Amino acid sequence: MFHSVLSHFASVQACWDKVPATFNEVVEGVAAALALTGSSISLVLDEGRENTTVVTADSAQLGRCERDFPAGRRISRSACAGRLADATQSAAWPPLASQVCRTPTPAGPKPDFFPGASLRSQVLAHTLRITVKPLLGVWAQWPSPLWPAGLIDHAARIVPPLRGVGRHRVRLGNCDAELIDAGNTGAATVVLYLHGGGFLTCGLNTHRRLVSRISASAGAVVLSVGYRMMPRHPIRDAIADGVDGYRWLLVHGFEAEKIVIAGDSAGGYLTFMTALTLADLDLPRPAGLVALSPLTDMDPAGKLAHPGADRCPVFPRSVLTTFAGLPDQGAHHGTTGEPRISPVDGILAGLPPVLIQVGSTEMLYPDAELMAERLAAAGVPITLEVWDRQVHVFQAAADLIPEADHAIRQIGSFIRTATTARTLHSDRADETAAWRVSAPSACHVMHTTPVRMPVRRLG
Repeated sequence: MFHSVLSHFASVQACWDKVPATFNEVVEGVAAALALTGSSISLVLDEGRENTTVVTADSAQLGRCERDFPAGRRISRSACAGRLADATQSAAWPPLASQVCRTPTPAGPKPDFFPGASLRSQVLAHTLRITVKPLLGVWAQWPSPLWPAGLIDHAARIVPPLRGVGRHRVRLGNCDAELIDAGNTGAATVVLYLHGGGFLTCGLNTHRRLVSRISASAGAVVLSVGYRMMPRHPIRDAIADGVDGYRWLLVHGFEAEKIVIAGDSAGGYLTFMTALTLADLDLPRPAGLVALSPLTDMDPAGKLAHPGADRCPVFPRSVLTTFAGLPDQGAHHGTTGEPRISPVDGILAGLPPVLIQVGSTEMLYPDAELMAERLAAAGVPITLEVWDRQVHVFQAAADLIPEADHAIRQIGSFIRTATTARTLHSDRADETAAWRVSAPSACHVMHTTPVRMPVRRLG
């Protein structure tokens, strides 16, 4: 430890002379270089090797000399106008899915980069690298349906919920869901949450603590959807369950401009595909989208070719190749369904504001970057946050690492902004502690009866 501290001091002294006079000069200098070269921020992260010092004035810790200095602590995004070209139409399901574009896109918006990885986050990354990553490598070699993927969510039932969080079971048309309330009963804002897990595992139990924290941070209730998963159901069924969850919220009195759709990993994929399907069905547009470490491109080529593909502490390369080859089978027919569609290939113009958070060394970092580029090209307001060396869906580790708590506060801020940008706060005092509830198994029924919904308070 003492040797490490001495090394930090030596590094700081060695690079001090290389730092421009002000922090603004650092930002402006790198930004100017990017403008001249037309390079994306990923090139700066991967190839930039200029040592500089990051000094955090509000902490008592020693600032360390960053090896790969980002273009400023928080570079604001830029949105490019226009739509993606060469979009075509066909009869594949969902109809929007075939409106694809694989034409080159211009450099995307510059991300908000959050430098520095705490010691606890580094320990977490190392732990995952020597435990979860090898296990996933074994699964990639033998991806048998006999793997007890469902046990993960079942085992997560023993994880205690956050104190004071209420939850209520909801039955959608084809799956279960759960209303999570971290003290926001009667709030006008609601989040439709779609969990991650590679479309194969996890569920309401594994993500309850993360969803509860988002509820508390955003001042919103959350409808967490336990959608149908592979191998018994094709991915299109999961998208349909997301749409059912959105319809349920509309039926039960929530206004579209107060609804934000969010998800992590595979749930990030479902977040975008659900929003695109809503547009295709002429349903009202939600207020915003939040995607945490999202899967946005089903083609693994771009991820495997990325220079940082081997640095991911969670996923080995073999997982992407194996997942791409998994059959997307129907639940009852046992036949391969329609080709998988990537959100990056959809017609994105018209989507609401989007927040994407991703770790800089994640296997899915290229997906987040590509999606941000496509959204910006389509004229969609996009905030891309890149968190230095954070693991896949690090937000779920808020009990362990400070970066996760910070990221969740960013999510809450985005949700509050998105749901107040177009409308004033609605007056729902008469609906406090009351919900509009219809038949529990018929989320599509448009006639509702106002009743009080009991919310079981936990902790």
